[in-house]
Amino acid sequence: MWWFGVALAGGSAWEVSDEQVVGALEWPSGSLVSARVRMGPLLALNLEDEAAAAEFEAALRAERGDDATPERERARVLRADAIDLRRRLLDPRDPDALAGLAYALEEAGRPAEAIVAWRALLAAAPEDRHAAHARLYLAERAFESADLGTAATGYATLLADPTLGDYAAYKLAWCDYNLGRFQSAADRFAALAAKGTGLLHREARRDLTAVAARLVDAEVERLVAVACAVDSDRSCVADTLRRVDERRLEDGLPPVVR
Repeated sequence: MWWFGVALAGGSAWEVSDEQVVGALEWPSGSLVSARVRMGPLLALNLEDEAAAAEFEAALRAERGDDATPERERARVLRADAIDLRRRLLDPRDPDALAGLAYALEEAGRPAEAIVAWRALLAAAPEDRHAAHARLYLAERAFESADLGTAATGYATLLADPTLGDYAAYKLAWCDYNLGRFQSAADRFAALAAKGTGLLHREARRDLTAVAARLVDAEVERLVAVACAVDSDRSCVADTLRRVDERRLEDGLPPVVR
């Protein structure tokens, strides 16, 4: 069962010899599982690794000013072959198989097909370990296509996720802003800014200034105070209000009355 050990090892362990592949493709005595099915994901991953290597080489050649077309074409063919292999062996009830196909389609730059695969995964196994990524991918594609209602619904399902929740809140705030829900957008940006001092939290505080410029003075001051509560730097409130004033002036509006 070398193939099972290889699968657990991951990384460079996916490199296998021709002899191993040929041996695994033979039906073992008494086996109830086709060796072809067992080998499919492994061979697909090998093709995808080779495609990534070809893309890396193409980037290096392009940086040197050389013709990178052969490497790019090789990568495209390898990824297409891997996707074809995954499709031919796909069990639509297997969330790992569906996720493998969806990820491969993402990497190949085929978003319309990846959307179909992720939707199939959510339909088959809505609580699967890949489901959060599926929901995020679908929300991101909806946001890109200006389908803000669908995007907002998708981001909202991720707010409680420990890894993706803050990012989902940030994008949900931008959905609100683009839908003209300025109060809701400002509330979300302020709440996110109050959660920490990381990059995403700083971006939320900065973006709050654009939204808050459209609100009444009392709300601006309240939200800025919320956003700056976590920051030990006493200049946060003054700096943020100054940026709100600058944005208001750009929009032909008076500054915040203090």
